[in-house]
Amino acid sequence: MANYCLNYALVKKHSKQSAMSGKTFVEKIFEADAGSIVFKKPDIILSHDNTASIFNTFRKMGGEKVKYPEQLLIVLDHNAPPTTAKLANQYESIRKIVHGQGITKFHDAGKGICHQIMADYAK
Repeated sequence: MANYCLNYALVKKHSKQSAMSGKTFVEKIFEADAGSIVFKKPDIILSHDNTASIFNTFRKMGGEKVKYPEQLLIVLDHNAPPTTAKLANQYESIRKIVHGQGITKFHDAGKGICHQIMADYAK
């Protein structure tokens, strides 16, 4: 589970100055008061063309298998189509990662824009 913490000092400063009633958008999403430390398991996590770099860091930290591959959404769109051999190799590395980790929410180059595809998965 990831630790999502609202910036306590900043939130408190603005909440005292605000005459706004009710809860903020973030308070509603996290179901917590401003300044709270919130632990939430995300429904979905987006990654894109930087997945190979992230996976290398995961490996360096001792990671082998992604715990919840069904939560991952990977979309190749930022450098599509790849314009260099290096980018093409990164895309191929990502495809191997996706296959090896059992990630089913994968959208290859030319299949859409990551932010729009992410919205399509919203519950």
